Amino acid sequence: MSETNSGILIVGSEGQDGQVLGRILSSQGKRIYKQSRYAIVSPDGSNFGPPTQESLAILFQKKNIEEIYFLPAIHSPAIMSEDFGVELEIKKHFQLIEDSMLRILEMVRANSPQTRFFFASSALIFGDTSQSPQDESTASAPTEIYGLFKKISQEIVTYYRENMGLFSISGILYPHESEFRNNRFLFRKIIDSAFMSTKDPNHRLEIVDMDYTREWNCAYQVMECAIGALRIDFPSDYLIGSGKQATVRDICEHSFQALGLNYRDFVTSSPVKLIKRSSRLLANPNKLFQAVGYQPDGEVRPLIDRTIKRMREG
Repeated sequence: MSETNSGILIVGSEGQDGQVLGRILSSQGKRIYKQSRYAIVSPDGSNFGPPTQESLAILFQKKNIEEIYFLPAIHSPAIMSEDFGVELEIKKHFQLIEDSMLRILEMVRANSPQTRFFFASSALIFGDTSQSPQDESTASAPTEIYGLFKKISQEIVTYYRENMGLFSISGILYPHESEFRNNRFLFRKIIDSAFMSTKDPNHRLEIVDMDYTREWNCAYQVMECAIGALRIDFPSDYLIGSGKQATVRDICEHSFQALGLNYRDFVTSSPVKLIKRSSRLLANPNKLFQAVGYQPDGEVRPLIDRTIKRMREG
């Protein structure tokens, strides 16, 4: 096939990681096919068609897809509720695996076995682990549906690697943020609230636990690691994180400070009951660093400053 037919497929291109990855790959001069829930968009911006069995078959038969990054996820609500539909949530996850991930893996197996496949897994596969930090040998024991289906999907990816001979790998991603983060998530909610407070001195942000600790990595650095992991000689799974944590208070303090405000004037406590995630989720990225020569730095102040700068630039 000609070089002009070569390309990279980003599945879940509309999410944070898909948008960040698209920017990085575009800067490398790569031709990118973007698959959302509704369409596959060609590198020239034209609509290749909805992501059906037929359109994907045409894509793989006519184009040289060198790499696939499978990024979509169904996020469970963080707030506990008696109305939380567990059965519906499970069905949605099964549908994502069957109608999207398995369909693409089978397309690769049948039509393009040389294509490399990256799956975005999550540190939530480790659940409320007693081992901290975690590495690639840590036992997975998810405590919520999101982590459970990341574990199932990761095992499918491993099956295709070990039994079908595909170059298919999983990146176990620790929390990461950017200007593309949905404002339903805490990082963007804090930054957006800081911006609102510059305009409305009566604006208030309610936070449940200011001392909750977790990793806050840069999504650009995490996606750079994903690219690096997919381009090494031999397929393997990698934890992608920094091994550095910060508190919610740290994020609030610097976000408001970066806009000339004191967070204590605008942030209050809230008694809302959340799904509590373990503060022991901490990456040991040694394997990643040895293979790729790079890992996220986990520095929250530069992350917040870059995010605010990009949001101001639009």
